[in-house]
Amino acid sequence: MLLSTREVAYVGALADVAADDPRKIGVNVEVAESDFGTVATRRVSKNAPDKGGWNLFTTGLSGSALHSPLSNPPIDTTCGGKNYSGWACDEEAAAPRQAWLHEGDPAHQREILDHLSRRLWEVVPAVILGQRAQLYAWRTNVSGFVHPPSLTTVFWNVEKR
Repeated sequence: MLLSTREVAYVGALADVAADDPRKIGVNVEVAESDFGTVATRRVSKNAPDKGGWNLFTTGLSGSALHSPLSNPPIDTTCGGKNYSGWACDEEAAAPRQAWLHEGDPAHQREILDHLSRRLWEVVPAVILGQRAQLYAWRTNVSGFVHPPSLTTVFWNVEKR
């Protein structure tokens, strides 16, 4: 069961991509499309797919937190449903994130990150299907737009001449 929505166009397109390759090799992929709120609510369910749960979901994320394995929500494997998806659980990958925070020696922090990276490649808690850029457009008499590191549009500093 792959959860998705067409309310956010690129999320629906990601579901098409995510379902295509498994289908090509004979895997039966059922895509459950609904409104975004239902996807978000269902995403936290740990039920089996036949009981309203799921196996995969597609989404889009942006922001400066994604560049580091220490702050990237989709690759947080903390157990107990305390991570982004409430699904991927691997303490061997979760422990180095916490260890890094309490380590003061930069050389040892690097070793911790190397271990974390190796473990994440073993458990693969998330798969990136692509990247996109936020498009911006405004009239020539409007200036001062700030381009934040996320999809959030902010309107401070904007002026109309």
